[in-house]
Amino acid sequence: LKMRCVYVITPSFNAFNTIDETLYSVFNQQGDHKIRYHVQDGMSRDGTQKKLEKFAQKIKNCVSKDTFEFSWVSRPDNGMYHAISLAVEHLDIPEEDFMGWINSDDLLYNGCITHLFMAADLLPRAQWFGGLPLSTDMNGNIISKQGFNWYGQQLIKNGLCDGIHWQYIQQEGTFWQKRLWDAVGGINPNLRLAGDWDLWRRMATHAPYIQLPWHMGIFRKHPGQLSSNLAAYNEEIDTICPMAARCRRLRSLSIKPAKFFPFSFFCCFFHIVSTYCAENTNYIINRSKYG
Repeated sequence: LKMRCVYVITPSFNAFNTIDETLYSVFNQQGDHKIRYHVQDGMSRDGTQKKLEKFAQKIKNCVSKDTFEFSWVSRPDNGMYHAISLAVEHLDIPEEDFMGWINSDDLLYNGCITHLFMAADLLPRAQWFGGLPLSTDMNGNIISKQGFNWYGQQLIKNGLCDGIHWQYIQQEGTFWQKRLWDAVGGINPNLRLAGDWDLWRRMATHAPYIQLPWHMGIFRKHPGQLSSNLAAYNEEIDTICPMAARCRRLRSLSIKPAKFFPFSFFCCFFHIVSTYCAENTNYIINRSKYG
């Protein structure tokens, strides 16, 4: 049988101080699956490229390409989301395989790829998974660690997971099948900040988002990062779907409870899986220090 494969992309630019930890957070996800990892660098000038080449050489003789394959390219881009689009073009991902990205200062959580494929086995028709939100500082101190929060498909597709009407979907540790990416035409490479929010709302028109009962990724906060400017992030959301329009959509959903609270199999999935895993220790992954 063909080994299952997940494609992970890291867009990078001048990430010398953080890229190592990101690289190894992906490398350490090895298991009964293949990881195809690609870094799309935007012509870094701070030594990032040397670190990428060093990593490539270091793993070359210690791991089989059948389980972990790494590549990197450095070329000009117009920002993070354009870099991700370039990486997807470079990789030629099969439509049935899962994909996602992790930024060059963030981390994948221990065991997240194993959890992804376990969930995909339990829900073979599901196309889109993510985990419980977790953010830390650069020293690993937890800033925010959230429990389960239901993300209804109608909420997402109406742009309401905007941090105002509903919580954001954490991008770190979110994975989806390539066919879903293709169905919506991929990410908008012209956006600078809110490209993930825009991708989620368009993907939700085709498939529900499944939040797993584990952490899947770690968003790391540090001074100067683009995502720290929430006001600019929300301004970019407003250019696509103004606040007044989102408020009207929320009011419309609130008077249609069958749409707002769909009692479907997906809504009870989380309790089933968490109970199943708690009773079957073979599926419990050793927690990292962030657990």
